[in-house]
Amino acid sequence: MVHYPDTPDGQVAYQAQVLAWKTTNPHKYKGGDEYAPYPLTPGTLPVGVGECHTCGLRHPMGTPHLRTIVDTFETNYRRIAGHIIRTSRNEAPAPKPANVQYVAAAPEYLAYLSHYDEEQGNGDGPAV
Repeated sequence: MVHYPDTPDGQVAYQAQVLAWKTTNPHKYKGGDEYAPYPLTPGTLPVGVGECHTCGLRHPMGTPHLRTIVDTFETNYRRIAGHIIRTSRNEAPAPKPANVQYVAAAPEYLAYLSHYDEEQGNGDGPAV
């Protein structure tokens, strides 16, 4: 999958990639996997380099996003890829390269993503 530069031609090519991906993968769970990596928005960072999954750029958590939000398919793909990369680094006896191109969409990764949709906080309890 080519990660196009943020140019007018790159944007056109990216839109064609997204259309082709969604046409080819109509039943995917809302993001790519090792068999169908989702196209990355031009001008964003590659997966697994500490980028924000929501905007595709690196910035401190809690600060405003540095660009418009990427689509939910790409956000989910970035989350899964980031999880796989972190897990492989933590479990490996020696460091592994960070340029992972394809990730597996196993059920345990989808379960990992489910906590992103939950409400945070302590419900109706005291605000401590």
